Amino acid sequence: MRKIGLLVGREQSFPAAFLEEVNRRDAGVTAEYVKLGGTRMGEPCPYAVLIDRISHEVPYYRSYLKYAVLQGVTVVNNPFMWTADDKFFEATLATKLGIASPKTLVLPNKDYVPGIVPTESLRNLVYPLDWDALVGYVGLPCILKDAHGGGWKEVYVCHSIDELIHHYDSSGLLTMIAERVECPFDAKVIGEEVRVTEFAWPKSGYGLLAVCERNGKQYKVDVNSLEWVEPYPKGFEWIEAHRLWREESL
Repeated sequence: MRKIGLLVGREQSFPAAFLEEVNRRDAGVTAEYVKLGGTRMGEPCPYAVLIDRISHEVPYYRSYLKYAVLQGVTVVNNPFMWTADDKFFEATLATKLGIASPKTLVLPNKDYVPGIVPTESLRNLVYPLDWDALVGYVGLPCILKDAHGGGWKEVYVCHSIDELIHHYDSSGLLTMIAERVECPFDAKVIGEEVRVTEFAWPKSGYGLLAVCERNGKQYKVDVNSLEWVEPYPKGFEWIEAHRLWREESL
C-alpha cells in the first residue's frame, strides 16, 4: 500500500480534512503525518508522495524534502523552488507575464550576520539609501513586508518616509520589499458604494482596516468587508491574498 506523508505547521482545517478524505476512500493509498528525528544518508523514505505545508519556516524539513526527491519521492511543493520563492521575484514574474501586480521594490538588508564587515563586505551597496528616490518610485502609502515571509508577519502600512524608515530599521536580517497600493479607489461595502482613502491597523494589531468615505462621512471597516469594483486598484492583489489567508486561519 502506498503512503502519502504530510508536513504541516499550526494550521488545522486542511491537514485533518485531507487525511480523513484520503483514508476514507480505501483506494490503496493511506495518508499520515510525517515524523522526523534526524535523517541518515541512504535511509529509505517510506512515502510515495510528500505534501509540504511548512518547510519554508523549518530549514531541516527542506533538507529532508530534497533528500526525499533523490529517493524518487514526489514532493509537493517542489523544495528546490524555495530559493526562487520571494515576493520581489514573484511580482516581477507576474508583470513579465502580463498579470497585474503592484509596484514593488526590494531593499538591502538592514543588518547582517556577524561575519560581515560593512566597510569590506558590502562595497557593492550604496549607502546611505536614497529614501526620497525609493519612495518616489513606490509611492505612499506603501506596504513594507518580508520578501520571504508569510502568515501576515512583519507587514507594515507606511504612510510616510519616517514610518517606512522606522519599520525598516527594525527589520534585522530580513529582506524587505515595499509595495504600493494606490488610494483612493472605489469599492462596495454591503452593496453600497464607498471611496477607500487609506488603510490602517486596528488597535488589536490583528487584521487590516480600510478607511472609507460615503456621503461625507468617514468610517473604518475590515478589509474582508470590501467588494471589488472594476477597474481594480493597483496592488489589490495583496489585499485579496490577505483576505484569503484570514479565511483560512479562521
